[in-house]
Amino acid sequence: MASIRYRVTGQFHGKQVTRRFRNTDEGRKSASAFAKTLVGPTTFYDVRARIAGREVTRTFTRRKDADAYAATPRRTSSAVSSSTPDVPRLHSASTRTTGL
Repeated sequence: MASIRYRVTGQFHGKQVTRRFRNTDEGRKSASAFAKTLVGPTTFYDVRARIAGREVTRTFTRRKDADAYAATPRRTSSAVSSSTPDVPRLHSASTRTTGL
């Protein structure tokens, strides 16, 4: 299951600041209030998902894109078999060449 976090950046008294917020009603309201205190605020959406046993983070500028990515099922390494035609096989035993 993927998780989404808000990341708000902008200028505060001439310094670049960044804060992260949870994907809850309280987090959304806090992110909005924080953005109002900044000059030139930008909101990003970080989606964290576990893919093939490792954690991967993707960043989106639109919430709609982040939601779509988070809702997409991910294939794990255990779901990919060697007979799957869309996965290229590299250096299989029958095609490996030896140095002459």
